[in-house]
Amino acid sequence: MYLRRLIRAAGLAVAGLAVAAPGEETTFDLEVQTGSVARIDAPVAVSLPQPFESRSGRGSSSGPLGAWVWPESDAAAIWPAQLEIADGHAIAHFILEGDYEAGKTLKARLHVASAGPTRPGPAFTFAAAPDSAEDLLWGDQPIWRYRRAFDPNRLEATYKVFHELFDFSGAGMITKPEGGTYPHHRGLFIGWNKTSAQGRDYDFWHMKPDGTTQRHAGFLDERTLLGPVLARRAMRVDWLNPEGTLLIEETRTLTAYRQRAGARLIDAESHLQSGAGEIRLDGDAHHAGFQFRAAQEVFENQKETVYLLPEEAERRENDLATGAWAAALFPFQGRRLAAVYLAHPGNPERATAILSVRPYVRFGEFFPATLRPGAPLRLRYRLYILDFEPGRAPTAEAIQALYEGYAEPPRARILLP
Repeated sequence: MYLRRLIRAAGLAVAGLAVAAPGEETTFDLEVQTGSVARIDAPVAVSLPQPFESRSGRGSSSGPLGAWVWPESDAAAIWPAQLEIADGHAIAHFILEGDYEAGKTLKARLHVASAGPTRPGPAFTFAAAPDSAEDLLWGDQPIWRYRRAFDPNRLEATYKVFHELFDFSGAGMITKPEGGTYPHHRGLFIGWNKTSAQGRDYDFWHMKPDGTTQRHAGFLDERTLLGPVLARRAMRVDWLNPEGTLLIEETRTLTAYRQRAGARLIDAESHLQSGAGEIRLDGDAHHAGFQFRAAQEVFENQKETVYLLPEEAERRENDLATGAWAAALFPFQGRRLAAVYLAHPGNPERATAILSVRPYVRFGEFFPATLRPGAPLRLRYRLYILDFEPGRAPTAEAIQALYEGYAEPPRARILLP
């Protein structure tokens, strides 16, 4: 099967953990149920029943502590694990590594210790990048670049923040930065071209009138997680009118997960909160919502782009479609890639939302919404980037399974004695 993989991890140190006492090893028997969905390298989270404390008070600190999972079905396998600790409560994260049918129940043992397995493996880290950007790395492999600089003397180049995604070689970007065709399209970005607030209209897609900006206002370090299983980075983004008045306060969170070679898995979440009374987010499906824009090279070869959609989706004129997901298959630097966009079923207006599916691979979900003070809008999306060989392209059935796995995560629980 195209997506099948079994990883044999040699073991690794986990950042940000602390157990009850130095030198202790704590073990938990656990059970994972695949449920009604087949699973492929699926993220799993399980709450632990005993209190833990972080040495630094937050889950992103580094330290000589380790966690790992031994699946009962394969004594030779070691799955890296990572703890998220908040207020003494711990959640263990790991990847259900491999390919599992629906209806399966797996038993495993989770180990948390003052020292992990003796041969450390790769983990996620952040690194400074040019022009005040920040890169996420998996070992020495770059995953994304967060472009957050703002310079009023370079307004068009810096009027919005966005994330670029590196290609699998790490040498270039799958997504487009500023410049190129439609320069306001940039990597992973969000906006509505008709945003009405305080009796005026603003375009947070093309960033008009001049001086309309989305600016990085700081990282939320208490939500940062780094380790061998996942990296989470949350940032505040202020949506400002040309006079500098805050209209919308956004909390944008991206999470990257450990995956097999040739696959990337990124969750994106955006909380939008009004800073200026009632705000209407509107526009049209080609100029609003959370979007993915591929590199300029893809634009130049757009006749080779193929879209996969759900079986029940309706294709409409002018590159529009219904459905909860879309997958764009396209050539890039001599390879074939798939960019998969999954809209969470809990998103507002999911039943009536429209997908824009441009052949140059700028695509995403649109719906109008109204922001009211104290009632933030929560949006969730999952992105896969897949590198596949000719003749082994992912099918609509495979993408549907990924969507169902996103909508219904695996169920995990600790087995108490």
